[in-house]
Amino acid sequence: MATITLTYDGRSSVARKAIDNLMSLGVFSMETDGGFKKKKKNEEESPYDPEFVKMIKESEAQIERGEFVVIDDVSHLWDVFK
Repeated sequence: MATITLTYDGRSSVARKAIDNLMSLGVFSMETDGGFKKKKKNEEESPYDPEFVKMIKESEAQIERGEFVVIDDVSHLWDVFK
């Protein structure tokens, strides 16, 4: 494993964008100390926020348990937002 140390001006949007692009491509990942490490090929990470995934799974479980309401006429719902 190689360690790369980057020093840049944190206010530089160009540098931050380059780092974000490398991370989104899966080339590097952020370590807890702020450094970067190269990702392993077998390392699959979800691109989704874990809290978001938890909410979706809970919603699916509620549907399976029958804990939902069916609204036949949605025309009156717009009055709530006026």
